[in-house]
Amino acid sequence: MKKRRNKICVLNLFHLSLHQQIKQTMATKTFKSEYHAGGSIKVTTDEKKKQVTFLVCDHEYVFNTTDSRAESQMDNFLFENTSSYYAEQILNWVKSKIKIETPSFW
Repeated sequence: MKKRRNKICVLNLFHLSLHQQIKQTMATKTFKSEYHAGGSIKVTTDEKKKQVTFLVCDHEYVFNTTDSRAESQMDNFLFENTSSYYAEQILNWVKSKIKIETPSFW
């Protein structure tokens, strides 16, 4: 009986650690404001896939963070869908959650 409890505990610990790893690789936040197209923008960052997903008015927009133009593309996208204040707030949150490739000029 004791051996079976140990197996269950090990499985539970494995499940918890797997859940924590998944949670660390993905982050989601919904920004709500009357300045957003549709009233809200849901942002999901995924470190494993290296992408940022924006959900605006039931349309999904995906940006690959390994692209050196990703930051400027996301900034332009946000500027079209919300105010400059919220575009900056959302982009700062994204940068805090996932590494975005910086452009190399040489």
